[in-house]
Amino acid sequence: MTTLLSYTAPMETYLLIMRHGDTENHPMRPLSAKGKAQAISMAKQLNHWGIPIQTIYHSPILRATQTTQILSEHLNSSPTLQPEEFLAIDGNSVTWENHLMKAEGTSLYISHMPMIPQIMDRLFDRPEYFETAQCQIIKRQEDFSFELVQTLLPL
Repeated sequence: MTTLLSYTAPMETYLLIMRHGDTENHPMRPLSAKGKAQAISMAKQLNHWGIPIQTIYHSPILRATQTTQILSEHLNSSPTLQPEEFLAIDGNSVTWENHLMKAEGTSLYISHMPMIPQIMDRLFDRPEYFETAQCQIIKRQEDFSFELVQTLLPL
């Protein structure tokens, strides 16, 4: 097994930002079969990289909740699942950034467009478009700056 993260320093905090999986063309926009497969694929990649997710914070919107449930069922770790309104489509990137500053351990945040480009702009001074189920691994430094470590795409 390849291990991406090394937990030698107690202050290391890894934050993963992920967009929900692909959706059906339906008013509620539940995950499609492709979206469900993307969530399983991402869980397998996170397991392969040895990333022990402690908490999954997710938008309470159906597609993000479904992505969260599928991921959690396929991860080697047993994360706590926490819905958060600031991750919804009309959420608040300032609240999200404040949450990232206080987070401990390894946390995964599942959200939507346009929230993801907004938080990436706040962290790295550049908005970034995410494909469905794309995940960015970010390390929060001891000085509370952020370093982009790895981009994962569903296989």
